[in-house]
Amino acid sequence: MGEIVITGLNKTYPNGVVALQDFDLAVADGEFLVLVGPSGCGKSTVLRCVAGLERPTSGTITVGGRVVNDLPPQERDLAMVFQTYALYPHMTVFENLAFSLKMRRRSQEEIRGAVASVAEKLGLGQHLHKKPRELSGGERQRVALGRAIVRAPQAFLMDEPLSNLDAALRVQMRIELLKLQRELQATVLYVTHDQTEALTMGDRVAVLHSGRLQQVAPPREIYDRPANRFVAGFIGSPAMNFITARITRGENGLFLDFGGQTLSLPTDYLQKRPGLKPYQQKNLIAGLRPEHFIPASEAKTAAPGILKIRVEVVETVGPVNYVHFSLPDPQSGRDRTPFVAALDPSVPATPAQDLEVAIDPDRIHFFDPETGTTTPY
Repeated sequence: MGEIVITGLNKTYPNGVVALQDFDLAVADGEFLVLVGPSGCGKSTVLRCVAGLERPTSGTITVGGRVVNDLPPQERDLAMVFQTYALYPHMTVFENLAFSLKMRRRSQEEIRGAVASVAEKLGLGQHLHKKPRELSGGERQRVALGRAIVRAPQAFLMDEPLSNLDAALRVQMRIELLKLQRELQATVLYVTHDQTEALTMGDRVAVLHSGRLQQVAPPREIYDRPANRFVAGFIGSPAMNFITARITRGENGLFLDFGGQTLSLPTDYLQKRPGLKPYQQKNLIAGLRPEHFIPASEAKTAAPGILKIRVEVVETVGPVNYVHFSLPDPQSGRDRTPFVAALDPSVPATPAQDLEVAIDPDRIHFFDPETGTTTPY
């Protein structure tokens, strides 16, 4: 059993910096869990505490049902893969892969069999005689992975292992790593600051901010139902748009006011989203993902509200155009708030052009303006 359970983890450094606060997380046996957050949020500290490279201020860490707090790193039965490959430059690939087994005094026959098996899985068979300097970045990363795999640990800890690779190779290695994890049925706690990596790789995603866990859920749930404004803004690229809004009721129905414009809402909107009822006639934060804008001409007549915008900048990115504009938002403390809409390149959009886009009210997220928590869906 390779389950990792972290309970009540706190870490304060001698200089007073609080890295982790009341951190609880359970990684199931055979699960690929991704811990994601901005630089400095504490995610690598979590990994180092689990590995035994840092001692937590308080809290309990168990691996495979065994409390490991007082065990040195080599006795925790964990393998760690670092951002830097940390290969021995004077050793061949074979010697790098075999090193940990030699330290455990395994027989030569056992070492050769284990290295050959791992090399075949990772496509390293033809490189076993080479030194790290003779390998590409992707090949070096495979060796670093192989060195961890050959030990057959209870679980793997991975600290941004793909961040040194170029974009194309990073995509390729993500796929290879996922295939390998499924084949090995390995438990993996994977740290990254890249939310694309998090969404594409994790069985579940844990979002960390300022040392506190914000949300743990499958990728689709993290994206569609973020727990708070931080998660909503951090997960997704381009990021979610936010603006101060107000739900009002008039003689002709229910409306959403924001950005100096009034959008009509379905009459049963508050019945479908009762969590918004306490916010009627009060300010709240509306969140709109860029891909949820569509041209007004393509909107269904009854559902969406129509927003009139002035195009400022258009970025052409392959199959999509990112159309940048801004809306008045004096309640936020600034005159205007920048927005971006992801539209099909067939939609005519040029700078200084007036354009109408539609919004499906069911896709709008709402957040409490004081706490940042999501209003119930």
